[in-house]
Amino acid sequence: MVSVITSTVRQEFIDNVFQNFECQLWEDKELIIILNRNDMDITEWKEKASGKENIQIYQLPQHYTLGDCLNFGVEKANYDYIAKFDDDDYYSPYYLKTMLPIFNEVDTDIIGKTTFYAYMNNEKKLIIKRPGKEHTFTKWIAGGTIIFKKAVYETVKFGKRRVGSDVDFLKDCLNKGFKIYAGSKNNYVMIRRNSREHTWKIDNDLFMRRKGKIVAYTNDYKDITTKDDIY
Repeated sequence: MVSVITSTVRQEFIDNVFQNFECQLWEDKELIIILNRNDMDITEWKEKASGKENIQIYQLPQHYTLGDCLNFGVEKANYDYIAKFDDDDYYSPYYLKTMLPIFNEVDTDIIGKTTFYAYMNNEKKLIIKRPGKEHTFTKWIAGGTIIFKKAVYETVKFGKRRVGSDVDFLKDCLNKGFKIYAGSKNNYVMIRRNSREHTWKIDNDLFMRRKGKIVAYTNDYKDITTKDDIY
């Protein structure tokens, strides 16, 4: 029912990519991984996926943009819903289980999270970004939480950009009349490490100040953010 797409340029996140997908309690799913750097070892990824029929792995030349990779992934998808997973974030086992039912409850084309947790790994600081924007129609959701009906892709595709293709995708969807709905803040955590490691290169202090609220200083952000409840 849902095709999870992850595009990555970082070999070191191989375990996280597989873990985020395989832990999901939603049964009808597939994973499409696109390696987007020429020197990545696709053999290691294929070995890890060996015997798992619901995992596809591809490697595209590194001159392809993130948007190109995501479009490629959608073309390979077998299911009617597309979920974009980032390679370095945390998706709890309940992520798909609590998000996908929204499509049955709300008349919307795209879902995701406007309010979400972020974890500053170096400072062990858990924050909430954009608090108070749950269970509502919205104009923006975090790129790592985009889930959409595959039919949307017939009208809107990801732009050929390395950075910001998800933002442009959402803007184009709104301009075409598609609806975006924000679910709860739970079951997803954006992990902030060294700011230089991120595609979105913004200083961690600035990231914190931009609509962020401290929740806790903790080594166990998963316990706080994982909930088996849509609300």
